[in-house]
Amino acid sequence: MKVAYILNSTLSLGGASKAFKTLVAGLKKQNISVCVILPEKKDLYYEIRDMGLPVFATTFRNNTYPYLRTFKDFVMFIPRLLGRFFSNKIAVGKITKWLTDQNVDIIHSNVGVINVGYFAACKLNIPHIYHIREYGDLDFGMHYFPIKNAFYTQLNKPNSYSICITRNIQQYHKQDKKQTSRVIYDGICAEKKQMPWFKKESFFLFAGRIESAKGLDFLLDAYAEYIKKSDIVIPLHIAGEATNNKYLATINKKINDYQIGKHVEFIGMRHDIEQIMQKAKAIVIASPSEGFGLCMTEAMFNGCLVIGRNTSGTKEQMDNGYNITKQEIALRYNTKGELSEHLVTVSHMSESDIYKYAERAFSVVNSLYTKEATANQVTTFYNEILK
Repeated sequence: MKVAYILNSTLSLGGASKAFKTLVAGLKKQNISVCVILPEKKDLYYEIRDMGLPVFATTFRNNTYPYLRTFKDFVMFIPRLLGRFFSNKIAVGKITKWLTDQNVDIIHSNVGVINVGYFAACKLNIPHIYHIREYGDLDFGMHYFPIKNAFYTQLNKPNSYSICITRNIQQYHKQDKKQTSRVIYDGICAEKKQMPWFKKESFFLFAGRIESAKGLDFLLDAYAEYIKKSDIVIPLHIAGEATNNKYLATINKKINDYQIGKHVEFIGMRHDIEQIMQKAKAIVIASPSEGFGLCMTEAMFNGCLVIGRNTSGTKEQMDNGYNITKQEIALRYNTKGELSEHLVTVSHMSESDIYKYAERAFSVVNSLYTKEATANQVTTFYNEILK
């Protein structure tokens, strides 16, 4: 069996890219051949090429409307929209031609907001899978072109399938009652025999892109409240890069207005994030609508206590843990006040108390979210489709 994967980004450390790389590592053991299509020759393109996989790059964009954040965005809206439309139309032809020589059995789009793979599959008369990792509008403020129902129409067509990374996303996109859809959680890494455990250092961690979808502004409001009422103040380390300068300016203004700059440190995009998670007192997941929460499960794999927002994919993971262990595997919150109280609580927690949460969380993710479990489920779905 040979599967073509179409990725919308060459950002190697992006959540969707990391999930793809982990899945491919698992599929190797299932004797599934893989080829890859990317929108440009950057970063991940060369990483995939060095893995020995056939890889092809051609320009295409998300099948969503351009963002409207600045005056320039408004002026360029129509040209950008037309550019996306024609780029994608041209890309479908190029992708179809390249895949004809690859003799693939299935096209698997790594996210739900790109449609060039769907149309290439229609031309080749082979099955297509949308791997839906996002809500679209709720998490990233993206809106399907021309309307969302056009996306759902594609999902209802013959030879069209979906993999959703949580039950909540499957329900949101109206796929939960369809035989052509599966919920398959992202695999994080290979199954571990034992949870990593290192002496905890005195810092809280936020890890993710600095954008509104990740909720850093919400966290800073709660963190400022925590500083006012706690007799112990633990610094906040922010790992990630800004994707929106306007939002970054808002974050910096908030830090200045709260006068908490001496407690907040930006440490940038890190390649050693696992080691940082292992040392952190706790990680805060603040996204209002996290699709799955790759960062959360990574932290749990690395023995890091999670303070998680009780919404969407984050809530689903915590609920899974509670259903399995009959105890909480993370500290969950709904409001800024509850988050600030958790920060106060963790400031006073002993390492042994942190370890109890971390051990329960590790046992859950080590059974539900390994690359072996994900690869097995995806392979089973592939075989069902081809039969």
